[in-house]
Amino acid sequence: MEIKCLGQMNMTPEQLHDITPRELYNKIDGFDLVLREEYERARIHAFICISPYIGKNQDLSILKLWPLPWDKELKGKQQADLKERQARAREIWAKVDAGKAKEKQKTLK
Repeated sequence: MEIKCLGQMNMTPEQLHDITPRELYNKIDGFDLVLREEYERARIHAFICISPYIGKNQDLSILKLWPLPWDKELKGKQQADLKERQARAREIWAKVDAGKAKEKQKTLK
């Protein structure tokens, strides 16, 4: 516990010894939640960045691209949210591709 609090969470020894157990567990849970959100955000950004290079017939999901330890815990709504974000990323790149195709046709005329 000291490694996590003093090392990762940058608490001082005085803060660690002055904190109540309830406050400590709440602080650790909050820290873990923030860390988890950062990993989720990085995974979504990675998927968006590589989306243009994924073949249209290839079925690559966010969960397959970068599996995280807590993916097995995901429930229906959370999986649906990830799939929705994945679909939005694909829609954005489809619009970008369509816009590029129109521009290319205009330059060829």
